[in-house]
Amino acid sequence: MKLADRVAAQLSRRTASTAFIPEVDGLRFVAIFMVVAHHLSSYFLTYGAYASDDAQLYHRQIFDFGSRGVDLFFTLSGFILAVPFARQHLGGVQPQQLRWYFLRRLTRLEPPLLFHLAVLGLLRLCVTGVGGAQVATGFLGHMFYVSRVADTYRLNVVLWSLEVEAQFYILAPLLAMVYRLTSRSARTLVFVSIGVWLHLLAPHVFPNADNFLTYALYFTVRMVVADCYVTSECFSAQQGQSWLDWGVVALIPVSVLVSNREWSPELVLPLHAGLALLTALRGGMVGRFLRNRTLVTIGGMCYTIYMYHYLMIAVVGRVTVGWFAGVPYEIFFTGQLLVHSLVIVAATAVLFRFTEKPFMAVSAKKLLARVQRA
Repeated sequence: MKLADRVAAQLSRRTASTAFIPEVDGLRFVAIFMVVAHHLSSYFLTYGAYASDDAQLYHRQIFDFGSRGVDLFFTLSGFILAVPFARQHLGGVQPQQLRWYFLRRLTRLEPPLLFHLAVLGLLRLCVTGVGGAQVATGFLGHMFYVSRVADTYRLNVVLWSLEVEAQFYILAPLLAMVYRLTSRSARTLVFVSIGVWLHLLAPHVFPNADNFLTYALYFTVRMVVADCYVTSECFSAQQGQSWLDWGVVALIPVSVLVSNREWSPELVLPLHAGLALLTALRGGMVGRFLRNRTLVTIGGMCYTIYMYHYLMIAVVGRVTVGWFAGVPYEIFFTGQLLVHSLVIVAATAVLFRFTEKPFMAVSAKKLLARVQRA
């Protein structure tokens, strides 16, 4: 076996179910790449980019859009969690038992998260001098996915989006009741209406925007895509290019423009994200690109990359901030992005292999049995 094949085998994502969709991991790569580029741009904008005017211009017009990679994660999470419920209600498969559904969320997400929080807590105590009480409250806030709601100390500021997803995990079984409607048009209308209504309700419920209600339309629209995925044969891989391929590409400038406006992009961008997911699942040009093994492998590690990339940028950036001096900012940033990406992928590959992958393919029932035997 070639070295590349052995590495890919070690880093390939495993699931407790048989439903592995490589295009979804390809989209996860796109999402995490956008987030890393956004945070790297923010870092150099804040801590010493040598061409500050150019840095601000590029960040405002291009790289700030990378923060929307988080929204794409919401899209994918909504779809992956919705498919089993859609199959249950629309495909006649065995119903999910909610206790195993929630336990699986915990056994899949909590062990890597707890290790990550322990590392961050020690760093905060030993390097930054943050008090033990603050670290403890931050640890518990992240552990129970309430740091934004309870306004606790934040060990890692990017974990807010994980908390939003956890809130959706709780509400997903309730939203899935919409699948009981017999008409797909009715289901679609109800899902979209719920997403819009919850978004409009958000400012009256939470003091900040980082909550499930604000981003509800991303999740409910993806439940519509899951509906189509389960009940339609239109998602079989197709040869050639379709209008959806070009539609996704053509809408990128529109989404960049809308994302930088103050008027509720969370009511507009979910449609583009949903179209991207729909296109990926249908095959064609976008689907073939997203099935690339390298993209799928890195995308499968996105949870580990998501947790650690911000810390790695802060560490590596201190070393590389003076590199590529004297060149136009776009070349400077490209060089920095390449260096940081190589370091992040290499380091998180090790972390993924030993702190995340062991919990991927183990069902909640088996893991609980192991704990009870111990």
